[in-house]
Amino acid sequence: IIYGCTNNLAFNYDSTATVDDGSCIPIIVGCMDSTSWNYNPLANVDDGSCILPPPKKVPSIKTRNY
Repeated sequence: IIYGCTNNLAFNYDSTATVDDGSCIPIIVGCMDSTSWNYNPLANVDDGSCILPPPKKVPSIKTRNY
């Protein structure tokens, strides 16, 4: 007997498991980049949909020579 996730649609499917132990984790597709506007903390498969905020502008320092 090999315990594990026997659902072949689950994130942690174990093809060698013969008895389901209730450990299956559903596949949740989404953005996995925590710096993105649409970050999904529940996602476990990155779908490439991340929307990054525009880069911050660094203020320029203008000097005057007298």
